[in-house]
Amino acid sequence: MSDIADGTSAVGWDKTREIADRVEAFVRDVVIPYEKNPRRDHHDAPTDELIFELREKAVAAGVMTPHIMPDGRHLSQRQTALVLRRTGLSPLGPPAMNTAAPDEGNMYLLGKVGSPQLKERFRIYDGPTEVHKWSLAKKIKRDWKKAQESWLSHP
Repeated sequence: MSDIADGTSAVGWDKTREIADRVEAFVRDVVIPYEKNPRRDHHDAPTDELIFELREKAVAAGVMTPHIMPDGRHLSQRQTALVLRRTGLSPLGPPAMNTAAPDEGNMYLLGKVGSPQLKERFRIYDGPTEVHKWSLAKKIKRDWKKAQESWLSHP
């Protein structure tokens, strides 16, 4: 099958495997030790502080949003599956690398059909230079709450 079978990626399979291998090494060497970290909320979910710390490490390792290239291109669906499977070697892997639902699907959709303004607003293509301090879902929720407050404060 072609490297760009679904027409969405000009990234070859060798590069995809290299990305997947880097992701796996990051999960095994950095993320898995955090599974025993006591920073948990009342539902036993990792705290935002813990996730942000892991995201800073993901940025430093060059594996933040590994399925989106720094220039904004996405891996194909098959390539993305190979990479995201490796992020899932730990339950902390997807949130650490910003590949968890619903963010991954939202980023893919916005990357495909989003206007340049939407891409900038949600900073879809930060690449490895900036920590994603907010998930896309949190940004949407925050913006919705601000809009509601604005509507309620205007008679």
